[in-house]
Amino acid sequence: MQSTKIKTSRRSFIWNYSLGIVLFLYLFLSGIVLVVPPLITLFFIFLICLLFIEPEALILYRTFFLDPEGVVEVKGILTKRKNAIPYQNISSEKLVKGIIGRIFNFGNIIIAGYKNEIRINGVTNPEKIYRIIEEKLNANK
Repeated sequence: MQSTKIKTSRRSFIWNYSLGIVLFLYLFLSGIVLVVPPLITLFFIFLICLLFIEPEALILYRTFFLDPEGVVEVKGILTKRKNAIPYQNISSEKLVKGIIGRIFNFGNIIIAGYKNEIRINGVTNPEKIYRIIEEKLNANK
């Protein structure tokens, strides 16, 4: 049996992208009507770049795997840190979807072990992943 790779969806960062677009439009439109000081313009450009780069960095930084033995979280870009919870050590699992998550079909899955916790944030089709985890939990009991 092979492991399933899970990445955070860009849909979960809809607020970042929306705010970045609004700030860009504000900067563009206020530059046409008003004379905006260069320091404020640079601040807005930096903030807009940060709003678009932060989601990409988080998507690159975290990867999750559903192995035959358990759930694995790998963090890092240059150096990797691995956090694993075997299926027999999972004490609870929780599926969380907000209003925006229901509209765009993304959510969070929280898996708690006896010692640690893995938060799979912003995944597409969280019900499908949650069902896979539950099936593997029931198979290991």
